[in-house]
Amino acid sequence: MKRKIKLGMSPCPNDTFMFYHLLHHSEFSQKYDLELNVLDIQELNELLKQGEVDFCKASFGMIPKVMGDYLVLNSGAALGHACGPILISANKNLSKADLLKSKILVPGFDTSAYSLLKAYLGDTFQAEECLFSEIMPALQRGEADAGLIIHESRFTYQDFGLHSLVDLGDWWEAEYSLPIPLGAISAKRALGDELIKEFNQALKESIQWAFANDWKTNAEFSEFICSYAKEISPDVLDSHIDLYVNQESVSLSCQAQKAIERMFSILKGRDIQSAEFLVQ
Repeated sequence: MKRKIKLGMSPCPNDTFMFYHLLHHSEFSQKYDLELNVLDIQELNELLKQGEVDFCKASFGMIPKVMGDYLVLNSGAALGHACGPILISANKNLSKADLLKSKILVPGFDTSAYSLLKAYLGDTFQAEECLFSEIMPALQRGEADAGLIIHESRFTYQDFGLHSLVDLGDWWEAEYSLPIPLGAISAKRALGDELIKEFNQALKESIQWAFANDWKTNAEFSEFICSYAKEISPDVLDSHIDLYVNQESVSLSCQAQKAIERMFSILKGRDIQSAEFLVQ
């Protein structure tokens, strides 16, 4: 009987793009019984918190809270430049002082987006959790003053008559001169080094395969991505993949590791080195 491996990924195009080959055509998928959970990022963070999964996409805002039980894989990260969350509103004239008195919708209190917002505004603002795909419609209906958007929403918020107040990715890069850490694939430490490294290699090869194959012209690959996507425009999907999947997704650079160390140190309140959390 094959060993069961519990996986978690989001429905976002960057994850489906990276995981497609691993799930359908890899030696790893033939060797193990893969149980896949496709959930919103905050729901994935909850699975991680409960220790329910072996390998799981998670926010960099969440991983420090479970660092004793989970590692960060060297492959599969969403981290780069000009790809951060954006604070938006129907009122383009909201100032930073106004935001401190505003109701802000956020995609989850464990998300990297929320961690970046706290780093920018401090702790004295009113935030309310909201499914990321519902933030723009809620703002359009006037249910909050501002919202923090992630994923493909950054390409479509203007269609809702909304305005960008601050790009927190741009702010992070200006503040620290480091790439923006958003999410990564975490691995349960109890699995052991051999299995963790085997999965990391399979994911790395899956991402390299995806880069070498045009998803738009491969019917099975395209159907897999589109079946989970919140937005179905090929241009939006392509822009999303191009923005969030890059060479840092294949293998984390030294600068990327420094960025994650910085984020974790801010969240934990102490200096953290990559040896504490990264698959070596």
